Amino acid sequence: MIIVMGPVGVGKSVQGQLLADKISYNWFSLGHYLRENAPESTQATLSAGKLLTDTEVIEIIDSELGKTIKDTSILDGFPRTLDQSKWLIEQHKAGRIQIEAVVLLEADDSVLLGRLMSRGRQDDNEEIIKQRIETYNTLTLPIIEWFSEQNVVVHKINGVGSPEDISQSIVKALGKDDN
Repeated sequence: MIIVMGPVGVGKSVQGQLLADKISYNWFSLGHYLRENAPESTQATLSAGKLLTDTEVIEIIDSELGKTIKDTSILDGFPRTLDQSKWLIEQHKAGRIQIEAVVLLEADDSVLLGRLMSRGRQDDNEEIIKQRIETYNTLTLPIIEWFSEQNVVVHKINGVGSPEDISQSIVKALGKDDN
């Protein structure tokens, strides 16, 4: 399993799908899953820029392990908190999953804001975007160092550029290029 992480608007889903296609893995996006399957009350929470509780998210991921989430998956949008990360590492240590690496896509906040404001989704207004970026910086970014401490390989990739160039950088960093 390869985990794609980064702030909102950095291109996790685009890169996750490109990577899945290039290396023949399946792609699982928690955000996409929630937009397609979550009840209206959950949709309202997400549209307000808030995260679900760790328990709610872990229950969803746990129910998908072995079904849509496998060792040959690109996991996008999970984990977002230290508790979610700890749970995922526990699953790895228990042999339920095999974590190959984390791909961290990086970009400046101003780039992210510009991308998201032009995307046109209902939950993309400036106040909510800034809140989501701050939530990422506070809750998710510290996880990267923790993953390294758990001996998970972390590849930091510049998330600015053409989707194809970024994708090539990811594939090369993972050692999955055919060249």
